[in-house]
Amino acid sequence: ILYGSPGTGKTYHTIDKALEILGENLESRDEKKAKFDEYVKNGQIVFTTFHQSYGYEEFVEGIKPSLNSDENSQINYKVKDGIFKELCKKALENRDDIESFNFYINDLKEKTKEDANNPEKYFQLPNTKYSIQYRGGKTFRIKFDDMSKNHKDYPVSIDNIEKLYKTSNIDEIYNSAYVKAILNYLKSQGLKDYKEKDEKINLPYIIIIDEINRGNVSKIFGELITLIEPSKRLGNEEALELTLPYSGEKFGVPKNVYIIGTMNTADRSITSLDTALRRRFEFVEMMPNSDLLNNVFICKDVENPNEDEDYLGDDAKTEGYAEILQNILISINKRIEFLLDREKTIGHAFFMSEAVKFNKNNWIKPDEYEEDWYVLSISKLKKVFQNKIIPLLQEYFYNDYALINAVLNDNGMIFEDKKDDKYLQKIKNLDSVNSERSIYNIASFDDKIWDKIEIYQAIYNDEIANKLKNENE
Repeated sequence: ILYGSPGTGKTYHTIDKALEILGENLESRDEKKAKFDEYVKNGQIVFTTFHQSYGYEEFVEGIKPSLNSDENSQINYKVKDGIFKELCKKALENRDDIESFNFYINDLKEKTKEDANNPEKYFQLPNTKYSIQYRGGKTFRIKFDDMSKNHKDYPVSIDNIEKLYKTSNIDEIYNSAYVKAILNYLKSQGLKDYKEKDEKINLPYIIIIDEINRGNVSKIFGELITLIEPSKRLGNEEALELTLPYSGEKFGVPKNVYIIGTMNTADRSITSLDTALRRRFEFVEMMPNSDLLNNVFICKDVENPNEDEDYLGDDAKTEGYAEILQNILISINKRIEFLLDREKTIGHAFFMSEAVKFNKNNWIKPDEYEEDWYVLSISKLKKVFQNKIIPLLQEYFYNDYALINAVLNDNGMIFEDKKDDKYLQKIKNLDSVNSERSIYNIASFDDKIWDKIEIYQAIYNDEIANKLKNENE
């Protein structure tokens, strides 16, 4: 589970994590996204988002209505697999064939296990005259249905069933007719013909769950809380299968299934997750990283920065101009952390998502920056604050504009409105009213103040903040 405050690139990095599991080693983001989309298309990666209405029925299985196509259009109810169960079925089909064989053998052991209360109970093999029973060890017991109760049954070695499965050669196989009957039954249940190993064996299958903590996780996962534990996965020594409540099917989670989740700590902390579930996941913290803004520069608005060699202007030559975004992020987050906590800080992705890659060969000193670098226009920076950062601060501080203004270092985006006393005379006379209360407003989004680079520098520079304040008074 990738967890952290908003805008830290959690969902963005699920692509990297998924490709890492799949053994892909790609450099560029475009290559990664294209390869990721390929895996999504072939069903190896699935994506879902948890929310308050999401339930076990959507994730594992549930009873769903279906409309008949005939004239009556009657509603029938069918058990339908959820997204995770469907993924597990695909993963089972692509496991090592011997692992798959063991899965179906173990399933048959469960069906034919000797009943202590009814020792004569046998399992009828469909479309045959044979019935079998399992009493432990590596042998089934088989008999003809028309045998008398006192007649002995015959042993069928599980090793011989596996040998026939792998070689199709009945030579030196004891009770070969019985062995073949059991193998045919396993194939009727879904066991595929044996093939030599190739590169497609044991393919990883991945489910990405965005906002995993927004749903009722214990309710959604149900019995999967036990089944997703590594030691309980199908193919491991302590593998477990449980009976599903709607279909009555035996179900287990293959060991080639991976779960990646994202979790926004501003909504709920990790402690809100079920303790049993927390124990089964690894948690990777993703916090704001101002260093990632090293190569993001602010520029004036141009239609196509790659064709405008002089677009940055003289101010862009200074090192300080390149560090504006870093300083903004650090300053805002230090104040939020002091007033609230570190889980409600602002992420670097708010800025990076709006930046565009720039052709560094057009810059004055390209040799100083070997990596790709990006530019963020002031108009886009303005929208980041107006549409993302300020609304988030309003939510965090419950519209307490005095605190929001303090977080922004009194830079002019929030200003104290002058009270018009002619509307407040009667109210001020009330004992219960604080007559000295300040009233704050957000600067109009059309105001030219948003287009000044100084308003953003003022967030971390007290000298610039004081200068702007004096100009506005």
